[in-house]
Amino acid sequence: MFESIIKNKEKLIDLLKEQRQSIITESVKKGLNSNVKMRDSDIDWIGEIPKHWETKRLKYCFKVMNGKEIEIELDINDKLGINVYGSGGLFKKTSQMLFEGESVLFGRKGTIGKPLYVNDSFWTVDTMYYTKFYKDSHPKWFFYLLLVYPWDMIITKTALPSVVGSDVANTVCAVPPLKEQVAIAKYLTLKDDEYFNLFNNINSQIKKLKEYRQALIYEAVTGKIDLCDIELD
Repeated sequence: MFESIIKNKEKLIDLLKEQRQSIITESVKKGLNSNVKMRDSDIDWIGEIPKHWETKRLKYCFKVMNGKEIEIELDINDKLGINVYGSGGLFKKTSQMLFEGESVLFGRKGTIGKPLYVNDSFWTVDTMYYTKFYKDSHPKWFFYLLLVYPWDMIITKTALPSVVGSDVANTVCAVPPLKEQVAIAKYLTLKDDEYFNLFNNINSQIKKLKEYRQALIYEAVTGKIDLCDIELD
């Protein structure tokens, strides 16, 4: 019984993740106005876009920056330390910052295709790129764009797959006006809050079910409950 309930809840999480990804994809490729006039973007992985959107290389929207190794490492629990990110996410702290403000980080090698949005002081090591945005570019919108970016298109076919920053920078994408970027990012941020609350609630339910199942098993094997009269279906 417990296994069935847990599996169903895990499947629900997978379905919700797919739904979230679909909403992000539709929003960053088509916008929020379903009645807007569309045109062909001439970009295979994007397809049709709103007529007023511009197609341009990402290097005209942001600059891809290389991370580097830290000189001083602090305890990961140091509240005054600067967060250090690698391709797998936050994993160290240091006393210096490499950049401060809004940026989108994405892996150079290791974990590819899982960009992070950061709005704080931070440091990235050499396995993680960070970005500096130009005028008329809203970082949070580009974070959502990179969540649906076709990373497989540029990953190197080597023993340790990696991404070259210039390949990302030279990718042609469809970009809405700044005001629309902000509106889309705000909408998706609100949707994310809803989804992450659902994920947390369901994961909490799964955790409690597993704990309860484990408690019943313990009670049974220690003879604290009698299973003899229980009919199994």
